[in-house]
Amino acid sequence: APAPPPPTPTPAPIPAPTTKPTAPGLETVDPDLRLPPRAPGKPKRIHVIEDRFHEFSGTVRAEEDDYVVIDSGGRLKSFFRSRVLDVIELVDPAPGQPGVVKMRDGRTYPGTIIADNFDGVDIEIQGILQKLPRKEVHHVTLTQTPRQFYEKARKEIPTEHYTDRVRLAQYLYNKKMYSEAREELLAVLESVELHDAKELLRMVDAQLALGTPIPATLNPKKNPVPDSVRTPDDELGDNGEPIYGGGSDTGPVEFRDTLPTRILTSEDVNLIRVYEFDFQRPPRVAVSPDLIRAMIAQFADSKLIPESSDARNELFRADPLKIVRLLFDLKARDLYDQIQIGSEPYALNLFRQRVHNAWLIGNCATSKCHGGVDAGRFFLHNRNYKNTEVRYTNLLLLERTRIEGKPPLIDWDKPLDSLIIQYALPRTEARLPHPEVDGWKPVFLPVNKKLLEEFEGWVRAMYKPRPDYPIKFSPPQLKAPDHAPPEGPRVPR
Repeated sequence: APAPPPPTPTPAPIPAPTTKPTAPGLETVDPDLRLPPRAPGKPKRIHVIEDRFHEFSGTVRAEEDDYVVIDSGGRLKSFFRSRVLDVIELVDPAPGQPGVVKMRDGRTYPGTIIADNFDGVDIEIQGILQKLPRKEVHHVTLTQTPRQFYEKARKEIPTEHYTDRVRLAQYLYNKKMYSEAREELLAVLESVELHDAKELLRMVDAQLALGTPIPATLNPKKNPVPDSVRTPDDELGDNGEPIYGGGSDTGPVEFRDTLPTRILTSEDVNLIRVYEFDFQRPPRVAVSPDLIRAMIAQFADSKLIPESSDARNELFRADPLKIVRLLFDLKARDLYDQIQIGSEPYALNLFRQRVHNAWLIGNCATSKCHGGVDAGRFFLHNRNYKNTEVRYTNLLLLERTRIEGKPPLIDWDKPLDSLIIQYALPRTEARLPHPEVDGWKPVFLPVNKKLLEEFEGWVRAMYKPRPDYPIKFSPPQLKAPDHAPPEGPRVPR
């Protein structure tokens, strides 16, 4: 009888960390940043920034929520996510794939991404091929072609969101997709009269009829838009996604000249996240050795800081959550901005999902309401509203805006008494009904009381007592429309 075949050799197991980290790791991919999927069959490649002096690139061999193992130059290396500064996934661009390279100093370079390699990024910028070294690059975001973006946006924008559709038409105009822009504008104008849509349609028709270039703005000014409100290619936002009209505010230049443009910075966003830190549901956090040194030096005489050198050295190996709690106990507010929060705290995530994106933007921040030139004393940004900095700016506007003779927009003790809620209720149910305004509709009807419950849940999840974020920001005030106040008393709920 023939001899049995030899057994198939079992591959050696991938070495994994022997213990689990005691704290969650640093999340490096912003939830608003949607990277395209990798090409089929290609292994996942990452770049690990372990600390200020050590970095490694490699192919992922094993991965869990708390650790990752890579093949770096033929050697396997294991990393706890909570013990490194950053884990960055490299991208696999398709031929001619546009994208944005985000540098570590904050600069961004849009262009055609040729390759995202371990040693750097090959990118073509305005026809010139360049190599950006890995030590200066943070990450690459791939974006869609204008046609792909248009098809995707057209499916996602609801038919009744006319302002968003005009912005989309402005984006199509900037991309010289005049026929598509005209189709969008005509469809909008069939349903609603919008001055911006009419002006843009006039320009589109001129391009189609004459074929001569005219400025891509609705209201050209003598002074151009300053660089501070433009993105590098005037078409891509901070998250790498195309924006409809160019610039950080998106939309035409006319809007930038008449509407507020002040948006919080990423540093402001991180600081708000620090103040809303919830130890019951901790976000991902990282603290640097420099922060720990500064804490020890500044509070060396505090009883909370160990006296011995050995005990102080243990702080550098401590759970990041322990360091954050120690900083809070020390009230080291001037060091809070050095705490790096890698994911959104629970309460702020509720605001994003249940309030801001769920109903605030689509109902209160429209161009005919509090997102336009007639917003009055309460203004909200609606352009590029999915951008993290825009969302946190709107949160600060809700908290800091004061309307004379009215309760606060957010009542942190009695959420349903908040002015933003009273104004969103049907007039027959509100103690403080919304002024008579053409086109106003209540947000909270009997069929969607769940929105009220979610709003109350968000308010009660925010930190109490309310902190005063150390951010210099004052709500703008625009002209208010001349609306008559509602007549007669209202019956309280």
